[in-house]
Amino acid sequence: MESMITILVAGGCTLVSGLMAIGLKLLNNLIKVKVKSENLQMGLLGLTESIRSSVMDVEVTYRQAMSDGILTDKEKAFLKSKVIEAVEHQGADSLKMLASAGMKDLSEFISGQIEEVVGSFSSKKK
Repeated sequence: MESMITILVAGGCTLVSGLMAIGLKLLNNLIKVKVKSENLQMGLLGLTESIRSSVMDVEVTYRQAMSDGILTDKEKAFLKSKVIEAVEHQGADSLKMLASAGMKDLSEFISGQIEEVVGSFSSKKK
């Protein structure tokens, strides 16, 4: 009878330690997902602010280029490249944060955000 109790206790301890290991692994995965999610959120917020700030910094050049009322494709490309350079500098931490969360190619996102910010400036001036 004592050996049966010893076996049950040992089995119970093994089961409990196994369940604890599974629980710890699940908790670890949950923490990783939460950190990744927070990195994405903070990174996107920071990058969006960097884009807005960069467009505002380049706005003086934008206004000078618009002195004739028309922005040529060449001028658009030049101004966009200046904004992208500024974003890469100002938003370096945000870009690193997003890369660590798995978002590596953000060129389309950045381009879209630049167009949105420039569009909002254009509509405010009308």
